[in-house]
Order: sequence, then structure tokens, then C-alpha cells
Amino acid sequence: MGALGSVVAGPDTVWELGLLIADEVQRMGLGDRLARALTAEATRRGARHLRAELAPENRGLVAPLSRLGPLTHQWTADGIVVTIDVSAHTVETGHQRPPALRQAPPVHQLPVAVSASTAGRTS
Repeated sequence: MGALGSVVAGPDTVWELGLLIADEVQRMGLGDRLARALTAEATRRGARHLRAELAPENRGLVAPLSRLGPLTHQWTADGIVVTIDVSAHTVETGHQRPPALRQAPPVHQLPVAVSASTAGRTS
């Protein structure tokens, strides 16, 4: 039980962001920390935009995703497609990134897994 996230290089500088947070650890900040870490690594490697697809019942995630950068969202038949502009600022500080980092070569996939301990919990 925990969280799983990935960023995958897509066409040009648009990368796919995926997050899966177990119900037991939602609302503990784990998804936010994981999204920030993945975004920082993706931007370091050349991503300028992140794209995420949300199920309709997860529409409440649009606001937290906006903390990663300015975003646009569009409703589709399957849910919401969110595109986040991460080209101008770092995730941690909001300051402009040095030009050298914007030119970093892309990586095809950066999987990251984080799990939270459930020791001491009872069902």
C-alpha cells in the first residue's frame, strides 16, 4: 500500500504524468511530494509540459496539479485531460530554471515507487 508514479517522455517536450495513490494514504501529502519529485526530474531532463488524464471522479485533482505550474484542462468522453506548463519555473521554488537544465536530453521513462508503512494499523 502506498503510491506509484511515473513520467514518460512523449512527443517533443510533452511528458505523460501518472500517479496512483492507495486509498489508505490519500490526503497525507504523499501524492503531492511524488508529483513534485517526478516533475522536478522531468523538467531537469527537458520536459516543458506534463500531460495527465484524470477519471471524471478525480476532477478534484485539477487544483492540486495546478501547484506544479500553470495548467489547462479539457473534458473528454473519458474524463479530463490536464496539460501543465512546467517550462518556466522549478517546482520547489517557483524560480526560473537555469538555461542549461532546459536543454537536458530527455529520458524515455522515469518510474518511481514510494510506499507507506502500514505497520501497527488494524483493519
